[in-house]
Amino acid sequence: MNRRLQHVADLAIQCDNVCELETPESADKLRTQLATLQQNLGNLKLQAIEKQAPLRQAIKDSDKRTREMADYEQNVRSLQQWISDTKNLGQAPIIPEETIVVTVTPQQKSELQKVYRVTSPQLSFWFIAI
Repeated sequence: MNRRLQHVADLAIQCDNVCELETPESADKLRTQLATLQQNLGNLKLQAIEKQAPLRQAIKDSDKRTREMADYEQNVRSLQQWISDTKNLGQAPIIPEETIVVTVTPQQKSELQKVYRVTSPQLSFWFIAI
């Protein structure tokens, strides 16, 4: 825009040179057109300056929302990972700290389960195949 305003200033110099060669009526018409052009471009520049502040603020707001959205998406991913990890922990069998690992055959396992059901229904056994 400043380049256009500079171009208008250059035209003003050229207009003065041309007006010296023209008739007074023609020179006045050229000067009037140049003045109108200068005024219109000046108004345009003022309007552009007035709109710059709201545009800058809108860009800042947009950047802020973009950062907030990126943070939100990262938080969602972290929460989803935490939920997945917690769910997987809940699915793993809980083995008491004092665990004795004994290798048993399927037949021995069946016999132990029968005895267990008859003698102690409140206790829990974990059979781990090795």
